[in-house]
Amino acid sequence: MNALIATNEYGLYQLSEINNDYTQLFRKSTQFGKESIFEITYSSARVNDWNNSFGDLWKDPSRTNPSNLVWQLCGPRGDQGFSGGTTGVNGGWGFGYPTIELWKAYKDAGDSIRVQSAILTESQLLAKGGTMGKDGNFMWGCPGLVRLKYTTWADETSSVAGLIPYLDYGSDLRTLRYSDVLLMDAEANLPASPADASTALGQINHVRTRVSLPALTSLTLDNIKLERRLELSFDGTRYQDLVRWGDAKTVLANQGKLVPTGKRIGGVLQFNSNSAAGFKAPKNNMFPIPFNEMSSNPNVKQNPDY
Repeated sequence: MNALIATNEYGLYQLSEINNDYTQLFRKSTQFGKESIFEITYSSARVNDWNNSFGDLWKDPSRTNPSNLVWQLCGPRGDQGFSGGTTGVNGGWGFGYPTIELWKAYKDAGDSIRVQSAILTESQLLAKGGTMGKDGNFMWGCPGLVRLKYTTWADETSSVAGLIPYLDYGSDLRTLRYSDVLLMDAEANLPASPADASTALGQINHVRTRVSLPALTSLTLDNIKLERRLELSFDGTRYQDLVRWGDAKTVLANQGKLVPTGKRIGGVLQFNSNSAAGFKAPKNNMFPIPFNEMSSNPNVKQNPDY
């Protein structure tokens, strides 16, 4: 990490460089930009449809796809009453809604810039002429929040007349961003010498001051844990971080035990309960090996308890 940082090849966009619009860090405008160390690229130009095997993820035997369907999966459920109004967000298939706990973490930290780019509340959506459900209810699984970070942006999919746009998102997936490297470096330097601790403080403050949060004067591991949660929400690092810190069995103990149904009674959101859910150690410290890998190689052994 130190060697990569020392190259000065990468850097953080300042808000003035992206028209004071933090959402641009995850849009086409900054693809392969100075913050992107590694990203998976997609195209919206192939004009796929359901009759094209390359446009159907489930029919593609190579398990690759030139268009990004993941954003469609994670977009707010369009057939259950979501409409984007003037937000520019298409309806999706309803996976990966933000949690109320994440939204509160942003608010408690005073992180007004990053929360506006990651999460859209019902009141914000209504103000832009959209809807977050119908008949007084939200979509299934929705707690009254939808994600803006890596979502179904209408201007990043195919505009070819007659085609279903959600098969053709061209938005790239940033799998490693420079801010992640800075925060990893801060964590690695934290327990070391006083000089390294000073380096760690500088790295986390580099990330914080970009979003107008006050610089820290001292640093703990809890500071780094929170900063990674806020900076890297929806980047796909949270689960691995919690396992690495040994926090997963506590933080995720109740994960999935209460699932929002979207239904509201007297304005109160209702939940389905599943007492069997929640993180189980040591099983959930690892993912199961996919069925296709197990089937193609008889020497592969499944991870314990799966």
